Amino acid sequence: MKQRATLDEQINTLVSHGVTFDLMDEEKARRFLSNNSYFFKIKSYENNYRKTIDESGGYVYDNLDFGHLVELSLVDFALSRLVWSMCSSIEHSIKVRFNQLIMKDQNPDIADICVRRCFSDMKTGLQGDFALWNLWELLGFNDQLTLFNTYWRYRHNENHPYQHLLFIVRKMRNAVSHGNCLLTDMSRPSPHKKDTGRSDIEITKAAMRLCDKPRKTGSKTRSFQQSLDRLVAHNYACVLLCHLEFVDSPRALIHSCHEVQSFLDRMNQRRALYFG
Repeated sequence: MKQRATLDEQINTLVSHGVTFDLMDEEKARRFLSNNSYFFKIKSYENNYRKTIDESGGYVYDNLDFGHLVELSLVDFALSRLVWSMCSSIEHSIKVRFNQLIMKDQNPDIADICVRRCFSDMKTGLQGDFALWNLWELLGFNDQLTLFNTYWRYRHNENHPYQHLLFIVRKMRNAVSHGNCLLTDMSRPSPHKKDTGRSDIEITKAAMRLCDKPRKTGSKTRSFQQSLDRLVAHNYACVLLCHLEFVDSPRALIHSCHEVQSFLDRMNQRRALYFG
């Protein structure tokens, strides 16, 4: 196991990698690493910057200041809070949507059918004394999605059209709930782009419609597509699309619009100064 590093050793490590302290001096950096975050979390944002590797395997980052790392961490925190809020709204809204479907379904045994198909062992353990809506307060988000899709398959003979997107929403929700950084490597390709060389067309088409951009060739369309080829933009688009699909409450939608605008304002707050 690696030895722990003191604040001075952490600062020296950053300096040895070419990190400057012009936007935030070393004393402020020490206070930030003591009170606001920790070394390895901040250091992870280095992955967004180019580095020069020497023959011995050492490396130096190009034009990277500690202030850049701090700003990325603060924007990341704002993005995580936004994603958490929107994912929570999606989770609640799926319960509401599912409840509506169950109430309107013509089959009086539909709740029993869904539970038997999806949670046969749970039904046996509860000795039949259960109600479908009781499970919504007990199940994790993944199981709720499984139950919801079980109903959809039973009624439509196919998976829900947003099943793939909801899987990504669940991954994003889990990431932010555990404090994972979303912006540690913003050039990381989306899974489909990485595996097949092609982007996720399902996400691209929906995102293009969301932004009122026609599907045609051109520099703006290519630029938009390149953004969606990046994992963080791709997954954030999934959250937005699912939020618009499942959240029906006007107040919740208005609240989310304010949250998105607040995030955009925060993201652009020091954009010109720090990132050109």
